[in-house]
Amino acid sequence: TNETDVNSASVPEDQPVAASEPPKADASEKTIELLKTEIEQLKDGRLRLMAEFDNFRKRNFKEQMSMISAANEDLIKTLIPVLENFVRALSHDLDKKGVELIYQQYQDALKKAGLTEQNPVGEEFDSEKHEALMQVASTDVSEYKIVQVLQKGYLLNGKVIQFAKVTVSKGNE
Repeated sequence: TNETDVNSASVPEDQPVAASEPPKADASEKTIELLKTEIEQLKDGRLRLMAEFDNFRKRNFKEQMSMISAANEDLIKTLIPVLENFVRALSHDLDKKGVELIYQQYQDALKKAGLTEQNPVGEEFDSEKHEALMQVASTDVSEYKIVQVLQKGYLLNGKVIQFAKVTVSKGNE
């Protein structure tokens, strides 16, 4: 007889065939439990990462404030002798030469901190550095050139912190 006939003849049609695989319900329950565990681990990892980033941000802010404080401290330490010289000058009848020395000491301290003065007479007007308060006709100075500085401008480490207030030539009118 045929091999398929032997197999089919030995098992009656109304009885179920025994499964060689374990039931699928057990496998899907295990998979669900594994996925739940993985989700919890990912949530925990995310929370830890968020807390770590928050701590980093706070530490970074604290370090920045410390650096600013140290920079301010250095500037103040440089300016204290100037202040003391002004006190001495006010308590005594100081001549013009003494006041000039204090002024020079003050300028040196500000330069050391990165401050530079801008006195742009004769330069081309630049709205990024200058503030035009007036325009005047001029036969000697070409149009858009700065004729007069009414108030000096200042740069701190290359950044404009006070615009120079200027009078600009509008040429020969």
